[in-house]
Amino acid sequence: MPEVAEEWPWAYVISQKLFKTCLLICRRIIVVQSNFPSDSIRLMVRIIGKLNDHISTSDFSCKASYENREYNNLMSHKDEIFKDEKRTSEFSRCCYCLKWIIEPNKLPETAILMEMFGKILINGFVILDHELNSAGLGLYLNLSQLNHSCNPSCVVTFDGPKAYLNTLNSEFEVTTSTILKNLTISYVALIDDTAHRRKALHERYYFICKCERCSDARLDSIATALVCDNGNCDGVAIINVAEDYYKRTEELLAKQQKWLHPLNVHRIRTFTFVGHAAYESGCIERTLFVYEELISKYEFYLAKFHPLIAVNFMTVGKLYMLRNMYTTALSFLEKSLNVMKYSHGEKHSLYVHLLSMIEKCQLEINVHDNETAKGASNRETVNVKPRANAKRAAATSRHSPESHEQRRG
Repeated sequence: MPEVAEEWPWAYVISQKLFKTCLLICRRIIVVQSNFPSDSIRLMVRIIGKLNDHISTSDFSCKASYENREYNNLMSHKDEIFKDEKRTSEFSRCCYCLKWIIEPNKLPETAILMEMFGKILINGFVILDHELNSAGLGLYLNLSQLNHSCNPSCVVTFDGPKAYLNTLNSEFEVTTSTILKNLTISYVALIDDTAHRRKALHERYYFICKCERCSDARLDSIATALVCDNGNCDGVAIINVAEDYYKRTEELLAKQQKWLHPLNVHRIRTFTFVGHAAYESGCIERTLFVYEELISKYEFYLAKFHPLIAVNFMTVGKLYMLRNMYTTALSFLEKSLNVMKYSHGEKHSLYVHLLSMIEKCQLEINVHDNETAKGASNRETVNVKPRANAKRAAATSRHSPESHEQRRG
């Protein structure tokens, strides 16, 4: 099985857009659009409750060897946060909001809150739904020991709040001799150039990534490449990456088909937004075109069994089903299944849902084949009768007076 580990969050909250379906964390939270507490603030409320109840461990199972972690083992980087003007401003807003939510006698000291804020910032996982959209924020005590790589060995997927750690290599066998903390995941979006990835990692996690991919100058040059001047050439025009390039890129996005190479990460990102917008607008043809175009681009940058590839194949299959093109849909759904088996695991609810979609597709294909066969049989029956009638008519005409008259004439 591709699953390495699974863990329920020690503490988590769901996003504001889903909040109305669940109970309030605290009756003192006033649900007003402009004053609604952020995910981080509400997660701090959860953590305070956990600490007051002396709950320090989470429900975790793993095939690899690992060191069981508690809340106190999490890193906070509070010294770096204290020097970060942006983060200290966020922390001040959190403290102000917490005073309105938590009773004064239960509110921890500022130093403890700073530690808590840092642990959420450094160790928090964004919980994703089946479409890989943000659905919440959680602390997973044991999965938080995984280090970052821009070319990761594993990926974390979610089924509700439950997290699954899966390998991205189907040939990689996890045993008790495998050490969990030696496995890697990506903390940031992988379809981006090195400069942006490093900037995001440093601003959030306070380190500069020096992984193998960040040292690959060739791949990074492709990620920021322009189209070759020769319109018939599939090659890339390499440019020097400078700070003002990103400003220029924003101006060129509207003309990206003319200027940006198909594998340019900015073009891919915008292409993704176009796909979402087309789907929301009900433009199925345009959506299909975009998502099919994205397949090769995702496969270039991502591991073979990355969940984004699985979801993209599934989306294309679903769109073909909406167009009643079930044979084509089935081919994409089966491709999704081959990837999702490793990216999500066979126990994941999305994998089970995908199986039901494949079953429905096969059923529709069988129904269509039966109707086609039945229709062909009916046409053969209809075609036989006119030929028999024609023979009888010919026989009659040979013995009719009119026929003799015509022959005589």
